[in-house]
Amino acid sequence: MLVSKHNEIVSIPEIHSLEDFIANPPDGMEWVNEQLVEKTGMTLKHSEIQGNIYFYWRSYINSNQQGGKVYTEVPCRTSKQGRRPDVAYLTPELVAQFGNKSCADGLKVALP
Repeated sequence: MLVSKHNEIVSIPEIHSLEDFIANPPDGMEWVNEQLVEKTGMTLKHSEIQGNIYFYWRSYINSNQQGGKVYTEVPCRTSKQGRRPDVAYLTPELVAQFGNKSCADGLKVALP
């Protein structure tokens, strides 16, 4: 269990490594600097911007018929961390590769 920044007790699976995170990424959490941390800071303005980026990115790939999919908050593995980017685009090849997996393991994401 974990106590969130909002003083709520959250039940999460045992996560002791990046591999644990990749195998079962808990909602609203990221694996940063070898620690499980709650992703916080979502405001109305942040949500509006996230929605706009999703909309315009999705409209762009549809109008250009390039395929692929746009996701929000999808768990992704960087070289050392488990992150949930606000908006992510996966090419048709990556969508086929990752299918219905719970995490885009091995996906190279440009995050620190």
